[in-house]
Amino acid sequence: MQEDLARLMEGEGIRKKITNLLAYGEIADTPDALWSFLLFSGYLKAKEKTLSEYGELSAVLLIPNKEIRYVYREIILGWFQPNIRIADKQYEKMLKALLSGNIAVFEHNFREMIQVVFNCFDVDRRQPEVAYHAFSLGLLVSLRDTYEVKSNRESGDGRYDVLLLPRHPNGRGIVLEFKKVRKEHGETLDNAALRQIRERRYDTELRERGVSDIVRIGIAFEGKQVRMKAE
Repeated sequence: MQEDLARLMEGEGIRKKITNLLAYGEIADTPDALWSFLLFSGYLKAKEKTLSEYGELSAVLLIPNKEIRYVYREIILGWFQPNIRIADKQYEKMLKALLSGNIAVFEHNFREMIQVVFNCFDVDRRQPEVAYHAFSLGLLVSLRDTYEVKSNRESGDGRYDVLLLPRHPNGRGIVLEFKKVRKEHGETLDNAALRQIRERRYDTELRERGVSDIVRIGIAFEGKQVRMKAE
């Protein structure tokens, strides 16, 4: 769902099965029911409807207008902000540090937020990257006025986690990659994620769009221990 929401926020469509027989209680257990509920409530619009040979209806869903997109933005921010025990000025300081390339300040504030927001039950031990990824998207969505905030797209030889594409041609582009440290493979907090950005050329999309000022940030973690390296 995280990836689908990111695509919707970028103005892209997502194809989903639509069901007319919808009960509110099904939403928590049936992902398709959620998209149908949002569609019938007016929070999504449908195009390119198709009917399968088995009678299943599907459609490409989109956010209908700017006002509704703003609602989604506020909802996503709301998932995280009630749990963040830092002042708004500190949050702004963290984002300013990221955009200016002051990774030491960004890392310090990011680590503080992780310690407060996450606990052992928040993170799926099998796929902890997903929790860090979603958390970071919630923080970065407020940059949409000056950046395209992209997630899980193909670039170079793989799929990056998060990419900030500046709307201004002379702006700074940023690539973030999250990687769980696997000690059995000899990885450490110091070398796990940044190397992957380099080897798989995740900055390709930025360079193809004419962005020359690029910051690459690898965020390696082991549990709630976090370390960043940037270049």
